[in-house]
Amino acid sequence: MCLDGNATFCNDEYDLLSVYSTGSLSNVRASGIVGMAPKNYYSDDAPLFMDEMYKAGAIEEKVFSLHVTDYMDGDNNGEGSKLLIGGYDLDEYAKKGEQVTWNSLVNTYYWAVTLTSVSVKPPKDSTYNLQTESTMAIVDSGTSYLLMPEKDFNNLLKYLSSSNGMNFRPLSSNGMINYAACSYEEYLLLPDLEVQLNSYVYTMPRSSYILYEANVCYMLIMAKDFGTQTSWIADSTGYR
Repeated sequence: MCLDGNATFCNDEYDLLSVYSTGSLSNVRASGIVGMAPKNYYSDDAPLFMDEMYKAGAIEEKVFSLHVTDYMDGDNNGEGSKLLIGGYDLDEYAKKGEQVTWNSLVNTYYWAVTLTSVSVKPPKDSTYNLQTESTMAIVDSGTSYLLMPEKDFNNLLKYLSSSNGMNFRPLSSNGMINYAACSYEEYLLLPDLEVQLNSYVYTMPRSSYILYEANVCYMLIMAKDFGTQTSWIADSTGYR
């Protein structure tokens, strides 16, 4: 397997599984899937992609980075998202003057970090600390929506109802997607989310968790409990 078209950065001993068809991923616009977990969940002996590329000399560091955009290459004349394997490029993909912030993992089977606090920051009112039971956030580029435990999600809905007058309700019987009638002016009054991971605060603008379309606000957050584990799963929209 090679990481470039010139066969310069390669691991000749690493193979990818060729899949003819799959049902659950039929809507994914991608050529394939590469797992980037920090540790193998099922077996400590199974080879990991980054480890194997590093041992073969294909990369100098066991580091990868994601640049996430709203577009596929060429869509709306926009540049598509990028995956860099072996490092990162702040000059090309970061805002001017930005530096990398590093977070320690609290669960090495996932890219899991400490969820310190969550605040909502309306355009005009003061910042409000959202009550959350979760203490961990899993950074996962493979999910399309931010996933929250039921209690945290309901606390957010209660805030939006009391502060913005928006009563979100399920779009269908499965209750996975919630929506509320709203004007564009009401949409602009929705708060940003400030998520503190360890000691760093990351801002999620309203556009990353609410989709406005034709006087309807669609919630890009889904409620999901994972047994006794209370954690958020931060999706690719959160990266933007």
